[in-house]
Amino acid sequence: MRLSALAIRDAKTREKAYKLGDGHGLYLLVKPRGIRLCLVSIHVRLRPSWHADIFFSY
Repeated sequence: MRLSALAIRDAKTREKAYKLGDGHGLYLLVKPRGIRLCLVSIHVRLRPSWHADIFFSY
């Protein structure tokens, strides 16, 4: 699934935080209070880690 502006805007809050991904390492983390974070999954020396780049909320 591609993360479009419409998909990000329509992401609803839930009781627990959840992630929407695009299949290429970009994720949208939606927190219960309505905060949305863009996360990028990077692999350094075969160890996956998360890097939060952009913070925004609606």
